[in-house]
Amino acid sequence: MQNGFIKFASKPATVKKGLMVSLIVGTVLNVINQGDLFIYQKWESLNFFKLFLTYVTPFLVSVYSTATALQNFNKTEKHLS
Repeated sequence: MQNGFIKFASKPATVKKGLMVSLIVGTVLNVINQGDLFIYQKWESLNFFKLFLTYVTPFLVSVYSTATALQNFNKTEKHLS
């Protein structure tokens, strides 16, 4: 069962969707959380670990949800045929 998940999670379309979601959601969240530091160019105060996590988290959530949905769809399709 885990092999099926990895197969769907590593599909180029799944990864591409995850990157797009990460770019949009991560940017919005970074502006909300650290936008003032960007505006006033206080680079020394910027928390790069939070910046990194703010992009990685939506990527992982998107890939997980897409792969799970594809895996469930595949199971249902096999069950119906």
